[in-house]
Amino acid sequence: MLSCIVQGSLIYRCFDLLGSTEKRLLVIFLAVTTFVLGAITVASYYLERHEHTARQFQENESKSVLGLRLLGYQLDQLSIIAHDYAFWDETYQYIEGRNEPFFVENFDVQLLDTLHIAGVAILNNANETIATSANISGFDDISFHEHLYDVKHDVDDIPYQGIMFHNESLFLFASAPIKSTNLNFPSNGRLLFFKQINQKTMSGISELIGDKFRIVTKTEETQFFTFIAQTRWQMFTEQQSLEQNTMQGTYVIAQDNRDRVPLEIQVHSAMEAPSWQEHILHSAAPMTAILITPILMIVLLRKYITRPLQELIRWLNQVDGSQLAEELKPFKHAGNGEVGELSEKFSSIYNNLYQQHQFSQLLLYSISDVIFTVDHLGNIDYCNPAATEWLNVSANQLYGQSFEFLISNMSQDTPSPANWLYRAIHSASEYSGISLIRKFGESSQEEWMEVQVSPMIKADDEPAGALIVLRSKSDYV
Repeated sequence: MLSCIVQGSLIYRCFDLLGSTEKRLLVIFLAVTTFVLGAITVASYYLERHEHTARQFQENESKSVLGLRLLGYQLDQLSIIAHDYAFWDETYQYIEGRNEPFFVENFDVQLLDTLHIAGVAILNNANETIATSANISGFDDISFHEHLYDVKHDVDDIPYQGIMFHNESLFLFASAPIKSTNLNFPSNGRLLFFKQINQKTMSGISELIGDKFRIVTKTEETQFFTFIAQTRWQMFTEQQSLEQNTMQGTYVIAQDNRDRVPLEIQVHSAMEAPSWQEHILHSAAPMTAILITPILMIVLLRKYITRPLQELIRWLNQVDGSQLAEELKPFKHAGNGEVGELSEKFSSIYNNLYQQHQFSQLLLYSISDVIFTVDHLGNIDYCNPAATEWLNVSANQLYGQSFEFLISNMSQDTPSPANWLYRAIHSASEYSGISLIRKFGESSQEEWMEVQVSPMIKADDEPAGALIVLRSKSDYV
């Protein structure tokens, strides 16, 4: 708490040392501008980071879709092979006559391996398995006809695609009706080819999409999922997370977000930091604003605030230093905002004072008495036209001169006016009397004059001066 007070006091002290209002306003504008634009820059940075992360999450999801499409391409290739073998007279005749050499020659495990096929199964029209060949544990115990459970009987004579879960592994399968080249003969069975999705398959997809692609099975049972054209299968986002600069997306396949397939598709992506080009692109606008806005603010500040204030100050200084009515000039104010209203108010006050000043000058011109005012040192700071005419000198020559040296008291019976002036200044007493006065510059000419000296209180913070009035007494003897 104490440190905050000390820091606040130091800031206030530094701010107080700036001096002029213009500098203070400029500092305030620059501080506020820096704070606001800094906050905008920080917010823009975090928003850009958020948008960048959102784009990478979207890209992660796109990679999962691309991986599924690559699997779909492999499934299509498997369907082509299944169709070629099913639409073959030898396969048709095998079901009719059970020619074992044909099955061994064409569906041997080693031969299937060259085709990247994990297994094959042949069913008759009664959906009974009549032959299998695979290097898969428990393959012979699979009820292959289950893949047709969701198929309507009136459309069971067409090829199908799908996936099978077996022994916690995932397999693509293509099922094609076995037909003869003689289209007059009906289908007499169904041929199924299986392709296992193993680590090698997923590594190949990962290499193609540029990110780690994985499929995790969630069932230990043997299940078939047949993709029927009438069924709407979609991919949905299960979870997206960011850990240690690695982005992981988990996705599922479901039918309208229900009846989920028991697997998860996982895509691991390296979180890429925004490039320096992106930083420059997103920082260009705030940085430009930071550079341009203070300059614009300074121009507007000087045009509409500080410059009118400076003109007002110069005008006030000019008025304060004026001694003659003809030296006073009206203030040329800017007619805008509060400064304009302030200048109008000053102009109104000045005009009233100026009129009063002119009126008082007319009165002083019409008075024949010689009038002086002096400061606390006895130096003249004002004289009326009658005084300059009596002394035959200009007013500018009198200002600042000591009043004591302008006149001499030639009468031995009356005190010197210099003594009266001293008492008026220092003891605030008034005095009046008649003296024989010889003015400065005259060696023999003297005249009787009535002298009146009065103390004159100026501003509270200024020392007192005095008012001196000399009136000719030519009839005095």
